[in-house]
Amino acid sequence: MSQSIAITVKDKIASTQFDEVVSFNSVYDLNFTFDAEWDDFPTRVAVALWEGGCAQTVFTGSNCRMPLISAPACDGVSLGVYSISGEDRIASSMIRLRCRPGAHGTPHVVVPSLLEQLYALIGQQDWTIFSDKITPGVYSAVQVNKAGFVTAGWRLIEVGETGQTMPGSTLAEGGIFFRKETNGTYTACRYESGTLTPLLSSAQASLAHGLTVGSKTFDGTAAVTITKNDLGLPDLALSGDWEDIENNPIPTPSSLYAGNAVVVNEAGTGFEFGSAPVSSVNGQSGAVTITKNDLGLPDLAISGEWEDIANNPIPTPSTLNAGNAIVVNEAGTGFEFGGAPVSSVNGQSGAVTITKNDLGLPDLALSGDWEDIANNPIPTPSVNDMGKVIAVDGTGAYVLSTAGASASGITYATTLPTASDSSPCFVFVEED
Repeated sequence: MSQSIAITVKDKIASTQFDEVVSFNSVYDLNFTFDAEWDDFPTRVAVALWEGGCAQTVFTGSNCRMPLISAPACDGVSLGVYSISGEDRIASSMIRLRCRPGAHGTPHVVVPSLLEQLYALIGQQDWTIFSDKITPGVYSAVQVNKAGFVTAGWRLIEVGETGQTMPGSTLAEGGIFFRKETNGTYTACRYESGTLTPLLSSAQASLAHGLTVGSKTFDGTAAVTITKNDLGLPDLALSGDWEDIENNPIPTPSSLYAGNAVVVNEAGTGFEFGSAPVSSVNGQSGAVTITKNDLGLPDLAISGEWEDIANNPIPTPSTLNAGNAIVVNEAGTGFEFGGAPVSSVNGQSGAVTITKNDLGLPDLALSGDWEDIANNPIPTPSVNDMGKVIAVDGTGAYVLSTAGASASGITYATTLPTASDSSPCFVFVEED
């Protein structure tokens, strides 16, 4: 199982938590996490640099095997990634890992250089669409540095810049020059004897199996423009016009049917023009506005006024009836103004306040006092009557009399004596 080295690239800065590798191993996986800057660079190159050596791996996506470190002994290795898309290039910073020497023999496995990988990629393509082909063979001797770049000799491939019509001095005889056109596209040309010959032109080649869309065929001989008219679309899709709707169930309007509504036909299978379902509203036509006055409401519903109550049984007030009350008439069939039912209370009028003193109550009811009992048969005692008792004299009246006997405590008669009682009734009063 291979080990995974997670590398995050954000704002072109690479970082990792991994810290040490062993050389001569091809079982390290590089797992990159790229930010959005890399979205336009799908093909990427992982680079491993160490003292005296360099290795690269071309990949797409976010994962690849780490380039093989083919150094018998090195203290560390730097890892990074870059990519080229057209004229744009993006590269990350390098992360530094400690490197331990790994077991190896001679010869050791050599990872193809970047240029070798590109040649292999080109060699895998199907070039049979070209009528003119290059005879296989060795065309140049090229010296490549440790980073995979040509430093001497003749190059097999060169990509031109804007406005460059001929290759540079290092393109080998028979090499391929990609000429950049004014519209930004590239034309592949073979370079021979100082002349560029396009590898694909309208006069030289065509695709073995052309693509046909509608009435147009793309076979590589010319630029093809596909329009909406080539796609077999219905007229409605081309025009967006109501009149181009096929089998339109809605009938076409005309002045003959002005004001008529579209209704379902009697068979229930489609639509047709019928008479307008509403010709007028409350006698109005056109842009109708209905108000409360158009609804036949009674006057009270429109105004909310007391005076608009129909058949109001309550008579209308006036200054002539000031102070008069509304009473039921003698016939009992309605109401009328009569005199005020109460003119005064206990001789008072206006805002009347009645108290207990206005009701003619006896003094006892007003005060609740013993002394206010009218015609009290019990004589009123005083300090001079200490020790006396209440007795009934010969006339049947209550009098205070000196007691002939003593008793402890106070004894109260259970009933009051009357004039018919022949024997005295005594009440003993305790002395201090």
